[in-house]
Amino acid sequence: MKFGRKELIDFLLIFFNSDINNSNNSNMAKTSVIARSQKKPKFTTRIVRRCWKCGRKHGYLREFGLCRICFRELAAKGEVPGVKRSSW
Repeated sequence: MKFGRKELIDFLLIFFNSDINNSNNSNMAKTSVIARSQKKPKFTTRIVRRCWKCGRKHGYLREFGLCRICFRELAAKGEVPGVKRSSW
């Protein structure tokens, strides 16, 4: 089963809703910075995409809406649909 980008982000938001308020948020991005980035910018090039789980803006994967760290954690647990853990 293949998910589209919007369906995947919706699924992850619903499935991990309780993880949003975890302690990971405090050490990644301040709440004020996240709130500021959610406002509509004056110019469209100023859009800041942030990880929905921790608020990090660097290392962001658009396809999943997650930063590289959160993506790796969830993929290792097998909780991201359509992503296999690699081993070689």
